[in-house]
Amino acid sequence: MTNVKEKLPGVKGVHHGVIFDYKTWGLANMGLNEAITVKKTQEMDAANVAKYIKIFEQLLDLTGYKLVNSKYVPHYCGEDYPLLTLAWLRFEREDQINAGVCGEHISVTFEQNTDKLMGMVRMVPKLDDSCFVSHQHALETTIKFLRQNAPDLISREVVIPQLAQLDNGSHIMFDPEDKRLCFDKVQVYWINDHKELVTLYGKQEEVHGMKVKMYIPEQKLYIWVIVDKNNEVVVFERSINWDFVKGRRNTQMWLQDHWLLAQKINDIIGHCNPDSLDENNFATV
Repeated sequence: MTNVKEKLPGVKGVHHGVIFDYKTWGLANMGLNEAITVKKTQEMDAANVAKYIKIFEQLLDLTGYKLVNSKYVPHYCGEDYPLLTLAWLRFEREDQINAGVCGEHISVTFEQNTDKLMGMVRMVPKLDDSCFVSHQHALETTIKFLRQNAPDLISREVVIPQLAQLDNGSHIMFDPEDKRLCFDKVQVYWINDHKELVTLYGKQEEVHGMKVKMYIPEQKLYIWVIVDKNNEVVVFERSINWDFVKGRRNTQMWLQDHWLLAQKINDIIGHCNPDSLDENNFATV
């Protein structure tokens, strides 16, 4: 009997650009004039600020960074879910280099009632596009990160298949029926280069990472991880609601400076000077 070699998961996809319209995205499926409650922040007391810093320091080394702002913010998961409250904290460099909105920073969100990590972003200069981590390493790093920081989604050892080998930085797509890309409650959709703009030393620069986009079928929500060229997680977001009819994200974008700027959330961006920035800067996926 002839052994048929199993086809490795993944095919090359078309690199698609998604324009992030920060003025209309992240408004919980509401109109521009109705979305006041989903953008309203609240002050956080010192004891809870200290608690969340301590939790975050167990995940990430914050040496050289200081807290510059903290708030409670709402998080929309969809009409079938109650509006969550997240603890949001932002850190910038102690030496104040590249400080301010759309500059170098680390931000994080935790779910208030459970202290569950909901999101994290590290906008730092080292994320240039000189090289990319492989799709395989991006997936392996992602699964390891989720097992440690989202055990409600991946709670056990899982078998990560060998992926089809494509050029680093290219777009790889997976068959939604391929059970090899289903890990506990998470299904991997695709892996692709993700780029954003950050202001470094007075100039806007592109920063890159490999984005692993996933879906949680049980919740009908999305989750993703972005891995840099050093195999480190630089972005994590979970419980994201997407409107396919309107082609936009409904969940707020508290980790996106350009969204904060476009939405004029002054109690967050007010500590820096946004006058020279363009609120219509778009990121591409």
